[in-house]
Amino acid sequence: MKLNLSSYLIASAITSVSGATNTLRGSIGHRALEEDVTFLLAVHEDGKSDSWETLNVEFSNGATYELTNADATWAKGAAKGLQSGVDRIQLPANAVINSQGKIDMKGGKPKGEVKGFFGRDLEESGVPRTEEQERNLAELRRRQLKTGTRSVLAVRVVTTDKTVGYGEAALSDDVFGTTGDVVNLRTQYSACSHGQLDFQPISDKDMTSNPNDGTTNIRNGVVTIKVNNASTEGDGVVRPATTNALTAAFGIAARDLADHVMYCLPPGTMSGIAYAYINSWNSVFDDDWCRYVSVQMHEIGHNINLAHSGEGQTYDDQTGFMGYSYSQDDQKMCFNNAKSWQLGWFPDAAATIGVGQSYNGPLKGQVNYIVGDPSQDRVLVKIVSGSEAVYVGFNHQTKHNINTAEGGNRVTVQSYNGSGYSASTLLSKMSSGGSFSGNLGGQTYTINVGTITTNTDTGVAPVSITYGAPTTPPPTSVPATPPPTSPPTNPPTNFPTTPPAPTTSAPTKTPTAPPSPPPTKAPVPTNPPTFPPTNPPTPKPTVNCVEFDKNKKTCENAGCTWTQQGSNKSCERNA
Repeated sequence: MKLNLSSYLIASAITSVSGATNTLRGSIGHRALEEDVTFLLAVHEDGKSDSWETLNVEFSNGATYELTNADATWAKGAAKGLQSGVDRIQLPANAVINSQGKIDMKGGKPKGEVKGFFGRDLEESGVPRTEEQERNLAELRRRQLKTGTRSVLAVRVVTTDKTVGYGEAALSDDVFGTTGDVVNLRTQYSACSHGQLDFQPISDKDMTSNPNDGTTNIRNGVVTIKVNNASTEGDGVVRPATTNALTAAFGIAARDLADHVMYCLPPGTMSGIAYAYINSWNSVFDDDWCRYVSVQMHEIGHNINLAHSGEGQTYDDQTGFMGYSYSQDDQKMCFNNAKSWQLGWFPDAAATIGVGQSYNGPLKGQVNYIVGDPSQDRVLVKIVSGSEAVYVGFNHQTKHNINTAEGGNRVTVQSYNGSGYSASTLLSKMSSGGSFSGNLGGQTYTINVGTITTNTDTGVAPVSITYGAPTTPPPTSVPATPPPTSPPTNPPTNFPTTPPAPTTSAPTKTPTAPPSPPPTKAPVPTNPPTFPPTNPPTPKPTVNCVEFDKNKKTCENAGCTWTQQGSNKSCERNA
């Protein structure tokens, strides 16, 4: 294992910073710092209008530190291209840990960036992996799953000066419903996924080393951890201290205790109401916010790679849980159309249309989705152009979505690009008779809504969606295709060609002889016919001169008189 200079400097800095010393010393020694560290993006929220992201790194024991004072060009450029929870970096040689428990990059940037987990993608490779690499790879793959069973541990953190305002039994009930709470993290994810994703409490586990400071054994998915730090030192110090205390008490890294570990910090320890690491195992809450289902759903959503849902601001799309969070114990809502598509919970009720295609039919709310039934009405329609897409759905306000805070019982439209971590934007909320048009990939799409019905079990929203030019290719190609052209060409050509040859020769000979003599003599009486015809034709009023008032020549040939004055033209009988 290689030894980085940065490892030595950071380890040395630990001994000179009181808060960080107590937190890290002995748990992250030289060996842990010798490794490349995992890059993590954390998303923080204040609960209403503001959110911010921080760059972080995670060491092999699960301890996570925020990066500060990094090279601005790197932070705004290359860092944006790193995948949280997947890519690894090497810290600069002069990085140190400051008194807030953050890694001060001293204006530097990572020495190297390793794309992909351990420098390789997730596909199998012929190069053997170490036991730790296999464990981390399995953990990463598990985190990327949006279905199945996942374990959760909720941690009550006690500092030297404060504690959270509730006990273990109350926290277990709020997260898992162990004593009767009917709306919580577990029940709501299960309802929204229709039983496809279940967050279960970690199995009971006893400590392997009891510090005798108030730390407890794990029961019903909850544990109490005491740290030797004050809340005033901030979450930058208290959070890694909690990680290290868990590791010491139970003999394994905190991140290996459960798929998701929630830290509930004493009031005033952190800024904002909560934050979580993208595509990772850890989420952090301020006191009571650990108990509210909307915050639980939101932060765990970040853990499973969901970004914010915005409208006019960063996360104010309140049709689903990735918008604002609410200080309400029981709130029944789910995720917007874009997030629902990303989660992949409704494959039997999803439709996709591209340029020149359309969709006409009813949309039902995801609340009435039936797992495994391809004959049911659609829940989602994706309008796609390359990596850009728009998602349409009916936000049926009933059952486990009864408390949706925006666009209830309306057809909603969100944009979301790509397939991974990326924010979505609410574009429209339409009631019966509503219409919305937008541009995607240089083409216009239009959504028209019929009469919406809101019956609990059968409510639907009829929609008509067109995208780009109508489907002209099929009609054009059908007439032009060889099959229709070939059959008619061969029969008609062969049949007429053969018979006409004899027919033309016969008619030509017969008429040519007789017609020649009569006409040659008949033309001579061109003057006499003036006398004989004049009497018969004149009384014969069959010639209606008015019929020939469009053309002078035809008028005169009919024996009529042509007159024209300006634009007025007429064909009249001769006097």
